[in-house]
Amino acid sequence: MKAYTPQTFDHLKGLDGISDAQLAEHFKLYEGYVKQVNTLNEQLDEMVRKGNRPGPTRTSPSSRGISASSTTG
Repeated sequence: MKAYTPQTFDHLKGLDGISDAQLAEHFKLYEGYVKQVNTLNEQLDEMVRKGNRPGPTRTSPSSRGISASSTTG
């Protein structure tokens, strides 16, 4: 899967209404999000290579300790 590269937004510096320091904080968060997406994509690729296809994470009622008799009242 393609790895994402954080973009630069230097053209936004000097805007009215938001300081350069605030922009810098937002850019750091954004870079962290891009890094995390790349990490998750790598993990998904590894799962697929191993034959563990990602799927629904819902569990059946029996695996949560709920029986049919306890749900019918």
